[in-house]
Amino acid sequence: MVEQVIQVCADVFHVSVENIKGRNRNRLFSDARRTAFALALEVYSNRNRVITFVDLAERVGKRDHSTVSYSVKTFHHLCKTDTEYNRKVLQCRTRLGLIKTGVFCKDCGNPVQHEILELCNDCYALKDANELEKIKHVFATMYKLNIPE
Repeated sequence: MVEQVIQVCADVFHVSVENIKGRNRNRLFSDARRTAFALALEVYSNRNRVITFVDLAERVGKRDHSTVSYSVKTFHHLCKTDTEYNRKVLQCRTRLGLIKTGVFCKDCGNPVQHEILELCNDCYALKDANELEKIKHVFATMYKLNIPE
């Protein structure tokens, strides 16, 4: 299961499995590595199985258990603060079957947060911004307003 998680993270983050298992501290490799640690724990938990930090660290590049602990802590922080990172995590979760919708945005292909939605949150935000510009233009034309761009 750990190998499957590592492969999915490598695909989503566009890095190699060797980069995830390696020692390079490049941000992209580190993000993929910490995601693999956290999602491996999540996959095991969802299947009512247990993997220790020591076992997980050993399987992902002969690391120490404290590396896994710190990575998981950082993973949760980044999920709350970094939207691009969170988007990639959602893609990984969807590919691993941790998100059950299986519905993808018709515009960009990212996972949709709920089955009834056609677009992901980012595409809805873009669509709303475009609609707002159209509304501004209509009001400016109707009332001959000078609205700065």
